[in-house]
Amino acid sequence: MRLGYRRHIPVSLKEQMVVMHGVHRLPKHKVAAFMGVHPSTVRRALKNAYNTGSVIKEPLQNGGRRMLNGVDCAVCNPPCHCHLFD
Repeated sequence: MRLGYRRHIPVSLKEQMVVMHGVHRLPKHKVAAFMGVHPSTVRRALKNAYNTGSVIKEPLQNGGRRMLNGVDCAVCNPPCHCHLFD
């Protein structure tokens, strides 16, 4: 996948894509051409809107997984389910 063509698409623009497809019944490829985005962007926004009610993916928890040290594992005594070895 080439990352050089990625750009930020504002949430308001993605919401407008959902309105154009859902309310005005425009096909996805016409919505993409009109908004100046790739059709996969329209598909992703529609998929997120229909599945979650939001046009963007929001993480369940902010931040990424952290590397735990010995003290962290000592706190969660056996059985340790801290994903240290994932």
